[in-house]
Amino acid sequence: MKTLILSLCLFGVSFLTSCLIPETSHSVPDYFLLTSREVDSNQSSNSNAVSFYVKEVRLPHYLLDKRLVSRPTDDTIVFRENQRWGEPLEIGVGRVLSQNLGLLLDTFSYGFYPQRRKFEYKHEVEIFIERFEFVSENSVKLKASWGINKKGGSIGRGAFEQTYSLQNNDVKSQVRALSNLLFDLSNEIARMF
Repeated sequence: MKTLILSLCLFGVSFLTSCLIPETSHSVPDYFLLTSREVDSNQSSNSNAVSFYVKEVRLPHYLLDKRLVSRPTDDTIVFRENQRWGEPLEIGVGRVLSQNLGLLLDTFSYGFYPQRRKFEYKHEVEIFIERFEFVSENSVKLKASWGINKKGGSIGRGAFEQTYSLQNNDVKSQVRALSNLLFDLSNEIARMF
């Protein structure tokens, strides 16, 4: 009988201690999205004279990671473990570029990868991003090359490189600055249409 009581006590103690959850150092990451410029839809005439499709944006392999990247020197990258993109970066860049171009060209006739082509677009936009990251706590950088093609050949190609300095060095401000750089790139591309 004593062994039965002793066994039940040991079982009870081991059961209670197994339910204790150890303290963890895991923290939930923050997720960020790139944004396009806002437009007042009441003033848009939507001329539809231009239609375009933004092809799959090409990125260096290190930028395909979900984590945000800092590149303090040309030969060093730092992945930010708890700060991540809310969507694949190549899709986010394509989405924002196409929305910005639609605004700048005053058209709703556009698409972007991975959307299917709904109809025959007059132009295709190709983008290759070489750098798209935080270069210090108070600046971000975008370096890209681009091209516009239509049936019959190329109508424009170009290179873009710009660094944006920040007043605030929080991550939200840095992501907003990257979105602003994409608008500047969109503006340069729109001039070639």
